[in-house]
Order: sequence, then C-alpha cells, then structure tokens
Amino acid sequence: IGREKAAIARAGVPLWIGSFSGPDRDQAMREVMACARAQGARIFRYGIDFVAPDTAPALSGSHQIGNAAIACEIAREMGRLRGVAVTLAAVRTGLSGARWPGRLEWIADDVLLDGAHNPEAAAALRAAILAMPADRRPRTLLTSIVRGKDVPGILGELTPGFDRVIATGSSSNRALPAQALADLA
Repeated sequence: IGREKAAIARAGVPLWIGSFSGPDRDQAMREVMACARAQGARIFRYGIDFVAPDTAPALSGSHQIGNAAIACEIAREMGRLRGVAVTLAAVRTGLSGARWPGRLEWIADDVLLDGAHNPEAAAALRAAILAMPADRRPRTLLTSIVRGKDVPGILGELTPGFDRVIATGSSSNRALPAQALADLA
C-alpha cells in the first residue's frame, strides 16, 4: 500500500505525508519515503516538517486533523506558486466549512453513513465511533463490501464494535453476495 500511495511522487514536486495506522505503519512509512526519494520528490512529513492547524476541521474523526494539516500545507504551496497568500482566516473558514458526504455523516438521528473501504479506514471509523458518547454510538452495522477488498481486515476492525451485523449486497456487480459476507462476518 505504501508503494502504491507513493507512486504519485514526482521529481521536484512536494509530497506531503501524513501518519499511518495499523501494525505495518512503520514499514508503510519506510516504503513511501524510499519511493519518494527514488523519484526525487520533496518530502514533508506530518508531525516533523509541518503540524496540525490551530483550527479543528469540521469533519468528524481524529484522523481528520492530519488530513487537515496536509490540506493546509497544499493550499499554502498552491498560494505561494500563484503569488497569493493563504491567510489564517481563509484556513479557518475552509476547515470549519469542510464537508465530506459519506464519511462519518449522520444522515438521520440514528443512522451514521461511512464508506470505509480498507482496514485503515475501518480502524478510523471504529476510533471515531468509540470517541462518541456511549448513548450516541451506532449499535448495528449494515455493510456491503465489494470483491477485491480486504474483507477480513475491514470486518476485523469493525465488527467487534457492534451488537449486530447485517450483511447486504449493493447493486454493484463487484459486491460480495450477502450470505458470503455474513459468513465472513
């Protein structure tokens, strides 16, 4: 995964790197760094070369702080390249108004929608749910996962946090059959 993500690296082009989660996070970081260096990309690492902005993003989940930091750095770089200063007020306005439909999105009082599609995203979803007040946490997981995804990894992250799992199949021709997904869950 680290090599795949680092494939965007280009000579002389800045590459902002966030933090990794999971048991292989150190190896993933080494892979990204090696690929970026091999391509000659300018590397900036979250927590080392840049830090979180002083304004929390409107997006839910603690993982969004690192994402916001990267977004701010990219905005500043784009502004610099265009001769436009990105002000603190603009950063605050952008972060407070950020929306990402389908990611930790409450679509009803008792329905939380998220498109976690890999174990890392599932772990971030689980962490965000566990950070919610106990009386607000969703208790039923309704899920569909497509072929080619790390189904055991995704389910391994999510299912322990729920009282009930309902497996279904989306309309995608890549969706696992509901019964196969239920058996894995």
